[in-house]
Amino acid sequence: GIVHRDLKPSNVMVGEFGQVYVLDWGIAVSLERDPERRIPYVGDSTLPVGTPFYMAPELLSGDPEDIDPRTDVYLLGSILCELLSGNPPHVAGSMREITRKVSRSRPSLPDKAPAGLREICLKAMQLHPEYRYATVEEFQRALRLFQRSRATQLLLDDANERLGTFLEILAGDSTDGAEPAARFREACFSFRQVLLLSPDSEAAKDGLQT
Repeated sequence: GIVHRDLKPSNVMVGEFGQVYVLDWGIAVSLERDPERRIPYVGDSTLPVGTPFYMAPELLSGDPEDIDPRTDVYLLGSILCELLSGNPPHVAGSMREITRKVSRSRPSLPDKAPAGLREICLKAMQLHPEYRYATVEEFQRALRLFQRSRATQLLLDDANERLGTFLEILAGDSTDGAEPAARFREACFSFRQVLLLSPDSEAAKDGLQT
């Protein structure tokens, strides 16, 4: 029930053992009134806030009715945008131009960025909140699914390479020097690893059958 409203790379620290700390909760608001008044109620905040380079469009208006968890989803998308492109999403030569970029929300991502991450970033940074991930948890799930898919593809590429080497050895076209049985076992093991991650992978099933 808390919206941070200022998520950005400088407000996220990673510890020595991979633990993550979110810093600077100075403009965070609660979506419900806190009887102990530890965190301000969102309805009492009516001014534009946030860091312009990363700001969600709804933070420009200062309308508390527009603030909900999808605001932080947008800001996480802004962080991902910088990870992919090397720059914050709303960079320009003047505050007026930055504000215009925030209000349009059209992040520029490099073509070399992985397609799956591009899609996640663009969805998180949709201009209209209803088209974003509804919660931070949904955003996290999308990232984890991408990571799993990425790992599966890397394993599959490795398995196919080992299969290719094995077939070349059988055909007498390889200078690999390894015993065919060794490369056979390696290829089978790699395809089985893929199937552990993705049991429905037809490519892995076909490779194992081959």
